[in-house]
Amino acid sequence: MNEQLSLLDEAKEALKVKTTKDVPRRIVQLNDELKTKDREIESLTDKLGNMDALKILDDKQDVDGVPVVAAIVEDRDMDALRSIADELKQKLDSGIVVLGTSKNGKVNLVTTVSKDLIQAGYKAGEIVKETAKLCGGGGGGRPDMAQAGGKNPEKLQSAIEAVPSIVRSIS
Repeated sequence: MNEQLSLLDEAKEALKVKTTKDVPRRIVQLNDELKTKDREIESLTDKLGNMDALKILDDKQDVDGVPVVAAIVEDRDMDALRSIADELKQKLDSGIVVLGTSKNGKVNLVTTVSKDLIQAGYKAGEIVKETAKLCGGGGGGRPDMAQAGGKNPEKLQSAIEAVPSIVRSIS
């Protein structure tokens, strides 16, 4: 019992409350603050993603008449990659987007293809699969959006540079 009381006193001190009765209320308050901060972080991350999308769009290439955007996006997770890829796809109207990132020794790739190019025979799953192979990985997905992973982040740059030739080989 003394051990439990001691633990509760430690919690009181750590939470900077006057009495042990205030411990649960303070925990709830801190959890609410964390949720608010998480929402703020998510909002700022989305805004950064949109800014990244605009910068990446400047590097659009024409591959046999097909607009192709292939880029590395630093320090993003798969959700952020998908969000940026969707943003780019909307801004392009017609095109193929391949984005990659490396984090914690792993590669993540996302590919999107506009509807008109799907009808022309391009499939995001095929493109991302071939790109991921170059990074020691694999993946797949739907014709309009696909994702993949890889084990060799040091090969990501060359894989992204190979996207135009991958797109040509699929056409």
